[in-house]
Amino acid sequence: FSSSWTGSLIWDCTHSLIHYFTLHSDLIPSVTLELGSGSGLLSLATASLSHSQKHSKYTTHHIITDQPSLIPLITRNIEHNQCKFDHNKTFFCVESLIWNKDQVKRVLEKYQTQLKQGLLVIVSECLSGIYGGSDIVMSLVDSIVMALEYVDECEGNGKAVVGYLRRNDKNEEMFMTLLKMNENVHVEVVDRNEIQSEYDIVIVIISLWKSTLE
Repeated sequence: FSSSWTGSLIWDCTHSLIHYFTLHSDLIPSVTLELGSGSGLLSLATASLSHSQKHSKYTTHHIITDQPSLIPLITRNIEHNQCKFDHNKTFFCVESLIWNKDQVKRVLEKYQTQLKQGLLVIVSECLSGIYGGSDIVMSLVDSIVMALEYVDECEGNGKAVVGYLRRNDKNEEMFMTLLKMNENVHVEVVDRNEIQSEYDIVIVIISLWKSTLE
């Protein structure tokens, strides 16, 4: 996948995720990690929700990642909107990240102390075949699971929320299959009635069984 044109689009799924987080802002801890951010809108929205809700008195960190060609776009969008946040409490970090375990660990290692308060991994519309096939799906699953396992090592609880438009293609099937094959991972599909969209949007919540039981 050589073009970054998709990163300049605001997908319908992103709007649905923002609406979902508006209703469930309790899911947003003090650290968020967005994989395949594109424009950075979803991270800005979750930062705004955490800033205005229960975390207003805490420091929050929002790690926004994508392929190198999209970093200038994300950085500009963050700079244009940063005035809306308390610079002493809300911190944004824009990172180039190609999905794999080592890259995810590299990024999260900087936040070991903060991760004790929890981590939310967010992913919007990254399963489409335009990004690639099985290799992309496996890399995404590995990255999500690595993030959840790393926050667990830091004695924090982690969740991932992944949204996508249902296309009934092989990537979606493989994504769910790989997650369910991992005996340490708990997968929950959000009820369609909780999702605001005229399209068939799927939202999946992923956690480790340890975090689910606590």
